[in-house]
Amino acid sequence: MRFISTVALVIAVAAPVQAQQGSLEVKNEVLREVETIAADGTKLTQVKPAGTVLPGHEVIYLTTVKNIGKQPAENVVVDNPIPEHTHFKSNSMFGSGTRVEASVDGGKQFASFEALQVTAADGSKRAAEARDVTNLRFVMIDPLPPGKERRVGFRAVLR
Repeated sequence: MRFISTVALVIAVAAPVQAQQGSLEVKNEVLREVETIAADGTKLTQVKPAGTVLPGHEVIYLTTVKNIGKQPAENVVVDNPIPEHTHFKSNSMFGSGTRVEASVDGGKQFASFEALQVTAADGSKRAAEARDVTNLRFVMIDPLPPGKERRVGFRAVLR
């Protein structure tokens, strides 16, 4: 039964989206790569809805933002918390035309991943690691034209 409640947490992730102008349609998906063997013996990798996931499984969090307005959407920002019971997979962020920032304090402050530091219990500082990331922010560099969409996301592993 423990896995069922964990799966529900993984799938229930939402990505708040902000834009200065325009009307946006946002779709969040939790996906998983699944390997299958074709009739000729070749391995195929397919991306499918996550369905049931167990500890150790890697999932892909995908957010699709579509401008359904008549004007370009400017200053579009997608904030993604790293879901509870998962850990962020290093260097797995994706999204063309975006600048990705990370947070290690629950989304209070964001910076480039390389600039992040964590304070240890003894007061010393160290460079942040993937396991320290609590939130990701995708900042769209250019306005999103009417009728167009962009996809952003990251990978995480269920604990």
